[in-house]
Amino acid sequence: MYLSILLQSGKFGKLNKVVGFPEYLDLAPYMRGTTEKSLGYKLYSVVVHLDVMNAAFSSHYLCYVNNIQGKWFKMDDAVVKPVEVEQIMSHAFICKMFTASSKLDK
Repeated sequence: MYLSILLQSGKFGKLNKVVGFPEYLDLAPYMRGTTEKSLGYKLYSVVVHLDVMNAAFSSHYLCYVNNIQGKWFKMDDAVVKPVEVEQIMSHAFICKMFTASSKLDK
């Protein structure tokens, strides 16, 4: 599942606001016509756009990824560093990507 936050004002720009989403999502309460008790999704990637001097034409992108062991990493050009999930959740993001999860371990 791909989740993106876009500015819908008719003007060019990006939303510079942190929008909170959990690391685990259960969409079952929001779905009709399903017999699934849990429609679980686990966050595995976050793309962040950093403004340079608050200018739309000068910016930088970085990505946070979750590996198969559940460890998070910040990927910034050729530099890869381990990070805690709390650091990831504190950023305004361009998109968050979730993968289906059979269980929602919290």
